[in-house]
Amino acid sequence: MGNKNTSSATWAMAEDEPGHNGHRLTDMELIEAVRAGNEDAYAELWARHYASAVRVAQLITTTFDPDDLAQEAFASLLIAIRRGGGPRTAFRAYLMTSVKNVAMTWGRTQCEV
Repeated sequence: MGNKNTSSATWAMAEDEPGHNGHRLTDMELIEAVRAGNEDAYAELWARHYASAVRVAQLITTTFDPDDLAQEAFASLLIAIRRGGGPRTAFRAYLMTSVKNVAMTWGRTQCEV
């Protein structure tokens, strides 16, 4: 499961992985794979949740580019997960909160300038 060259399609349907019985991996299973060093698992999380993160960014601010906010939130989460932190449950909710936090941080920084 720790193979960095595994395609995201394999991560979506891990038929050959013991204990998965061909089901689609959960977000938390993908996060554990990311913690183990698999970047393809993170690509699958991106594919599942990026569009929603952009939509949330569009709803919370018109000041910043929604794509930039979503990308920054994903980058911050990747760093946190690699360090052993980040979400332990509810990846999507954690991501949406991160989008909001990035917008607030950028807004404060903009006001300070």
